[in-house]
Amino acid sequence: MNKWIFPEYGGFKKEGKNANEIDNRESPIQTFVREICQNSADAAVQYPVRVEFSEYTIDSSDFPDLDGLKHVLECCKKEGNIQRHSTETRDYYQSCLDSVSSKTIRMLRISDFNTTGLIGSKEDGSNAWNNVTVGTGISDKAGGSSGSHGRGKDSFYEISSIGTVFFSTLDIEGNEASMGVSKQITFNDDGKKHDSLGCYLDENENFSDKQLMLDPNFYRYEPGTDIHIASLSKYEDEEYQMMLAVIRDFFVMILDQKLIVSINGSEINYHNIVNKLESLKPRNDEEKNVIRYTRELIACYLKGPIEECEGYSLYLAQSEDYFYVTTVRNGMAIDSRFHKLPQDHIIGLIKINKKETSDLLLMSEDISHNSWKSDKAPQQYRQRIKNLIAEMKTNIRAQANMMLEEETGPVKEAEGLSRYIPIVNNRTENDTEMAKKEFLYDPIRKTTIGKKIRKDKDDTVAAIDKEELPTAEKTDEEITETIHPDHDNKIHYVDPTNNVKVDPGDNEDYTRIFNKINLKEVRSLCTEPSSKKYKVYYKCDKTVPYYLRAFIAAGNIDNSEPLDITSATDENGKELPITDGKVGPIEPNDGKRTYVHITIDYPIPCAIQIGGETE
Repeated sequence: MNKWIFPEYGGFKKEGKNANEIDNRESPIQTFVREICQNSADAAVQYPVRVEFSEYTIDSSDFPDLDGLKHVLECCKKEGNIQRHSTETRDYYQSCLDSVSSKTIRMLRISDFNTTGLIGSKEDGSNAWNNVTVGTGISDKAGGSSGSHGRGKDSFYEISSIGTVFFSTLDIEGNEASMGVSKQITFNDDGKKHDSLGCYLDENENFSDKQLMLDPNFYRYEPGTDIHIASLSKYEDEEYQMMLAVIRDFFVMILDQKLIVSINGSEINYHNIVNKLESLKPRNDEEKNVIRYTRELIACYLKGPIEECEGYSLYLAQSEDYFYVTTVRNGMAIDSRFHKLPQDHIIGLIKINKKETSDLLLMSEDISHNSWKSDKAPQQYRQRIKNLIAEMKTNIRAQANMMLEEETGPVKEAEGLSRYIPIVNNRTENDTEMAKKEFLYDPIRKTTIGKKIRKDKDDTVAAIDKEELPTAEKTDEEITETIHPDHDNKIHYVDPTNNVKVDPGDNEDYTRIFNKINLKEVRSLCTEPSSKKYKVYYKCDKTVPYYLRAFIAAGNIDNSEPLDITSATDENGKELPITDGKVGPIEPNDGKRTYVHITIDYPIPCAIQIGGETE
């Protein structure tokens, strides 16, 4: 007769409720779906691998040794009562007891096909069966796998409202095995301390050598693994979350016809993946963005690679709204740092094709698959990992520049622009500092000006007071000035006759009569340095006509003198009106990303900011 066994424990360990929590990138159920599909893909023996998620219910009387598990949950609740400063543990175990006290218990079965099953049930030591069922932090996967360093399976217990999972397998060697595993807290029972991990075993503490028949409508006839989540937690829009996670993270494997996923009978495959993605109804702006960039990634991947490199293929395409390049290892999309590169809007992916390349990245990848840390890898591999990542970044940058040149002709980044205007969403201070060192041109240092910088109505030189003009008898055209962006981010002028730095101060002749508005995702490229022409990207969510002004990037946009814009066209080549050196009025564009071509009256290609105003 099998029963739940939590062994006595005489050591110093004391585990609490949060000991088994995993770092979830989005939600527990999405992390779980990602782990399941990844494990099944890693165990493939032929393609396509098929994964089924199927909910079902059982009578509580059919739950394996329910009374024994209830007793353990009661002991854990008592342990929570001892914790004087928090009721979290006590409340959690009360909810566990409520879950198993109803007449029926909600279950989730996950089954895979065309896989090896969990090999090793007849052996001791490190193998698939032991590592998945009772191992913690053990992973013998090679780089050809995706890997979570042996921690991903913790997500199985997190979506069970009672922290309990059943494993059953028929492996490719013909061996059957099944057992239950429950992760709780260390607890006392009749004065004896018990471990936090318990198993459903026979009286000799052996697991069963037969499959587990929990789902009355399912029996396995071919090799694979079945995982039964006991008392599945309730999540909002569960099927939607599962489908979103599958398509977002495994679209490459599905498009390669290596994976088919069924969620309660609704199948996602090569033929319908785009339609399934389009049918998803996002719950918030973040999910709306995920669906949009996944759609663009799918289109980009279907076009084929633009470059084949040693160990990986590079896919890139122009995007309306994103700069996002992800990494795909073993068919799974992995968050990368590539989306931090300051470039024009580009969507794409790097698909890892070589085991050695995958090995290096896996060594440095964190558990949640969203960063690379070379210092996690053994010392002898760290420099190779750094070189690999740097090479991939360089190739992305080069290919993105080539694509941009094909659209606009040769371009030059406005010098120093990104030192003052971060041009990528969600940039942190450290990212900006990194960008300064790695990717940007030097700022403006000096220029010789053979004419007045700008004249206002009274014909005085803009931003220089009359009293501070050189006293030597020279015409405006003979005056040479050197412009320096100083540490205070203001433009200063140096009079070459006496080398005195002059602060421009406030211009009394310029009065701002417009209301400032915030533009989003501002970016400026100097497309024709000799003609002082720029291409300006931005978003404006105003519902009324608005105007654009240009400013030197090193200055404060609230206090700086605007530059004269002498001509402008919209993205369709239509001329835009110019009034007093500003562009406009421009009709609203529903907050969509747009761009304008402008020409400014300034003697050199410079870093500019763009400001928005309404009347």
